[in-house]
Amino acid sequence: MNRLVFLLSLVIIVEGKAVVLFNVNFGFASEEPLISNEGGGLPAPMGVPTVTSLTANPPNVTHPGNVADQTLWMESYSDGDYFSFQLFAEPGQQIRMTNIWYGVATDPSSGPSAVLVDFLSIGGNVSQQVASGTFGLDFFDILSDTSSVEIRFSGFGGDGDIGAGPHESFGIGSISAGFEVIPEPSVSTLLVLMGAVVALRRNRSRM
Repeated sequence: MNRLVFLLSLVIIVEGKAVVLFNVNFGFASEEPLISNEGGGLPAPMGVPTVTSLTANPPNVTHPGNVADQTLWMESYSDGDYFSFQLFAEPGQQIRMTNIWYGVATDPSSGPSAVLVDFLSIGGNVSQQVASGTFGLDFFDILSDTSSVEIRFSGFGGDGDIGAGPHESFGIGSISAGFEVIPEPSVSTLLVLMGAVVALRRNRSRM
C-alpha cells in the first residue's frame, strides 16, 4: 500500500496541472469577451485560453448604440448566417463547455425564424447542437477532442433580408458561457498510472 501511495503522489508531481474553470461573457454593446472566474467575478483565473471577439459571418454587422444591452446586429440576413466566437487552449489541452445563457433578437419580418447554438471542435470530430431558440439557459457536459473550439449561433428560416442598409434583422444580446480547460494526461503520467494499477493488483493478490 505504501508503494501505491508513492506512485499516486508521483502522478500529481508529474502532471502538475489542474483543471481551469472560467466564464466567457459578451454584452453591453461590445463584441470583446469579458473573462471571469467560474462564479462570474474577477480576477479571471490563470491558464484561461485565448478567447476571440464575437464576429458575424458574413461580416456585415453594426453596433445598435441606442438598443440597451445589445452587442451586435447583422445589417442583413440570409438563411445560415451566424455569429460566433472561438477559444484556443494550449496544445495537449481539451475544452469542456458546461452551460450557456444567451439572448438573441430577430425581426419577425426579415430575421430568422430559428436560432441554433452549436459547439464545434476546430479541426476535430466533436460537433454538437447545445441549444435552440431566441434565449435560453442550458446545462450540459460536452468535451472537445482538440485544443480549440468554436461556439456558433446560426439563424435559419425566415424570409431573409439581403437588401442594402442597416436593417438589423438578426442580433446578439448577452452571452454567458461556462467552460473548463482540461490537460490531457502526458505519456509519463500514463506510465505512472499503469504502475499504480500493477501495484494495486499485487497488493490485492497478497491479501
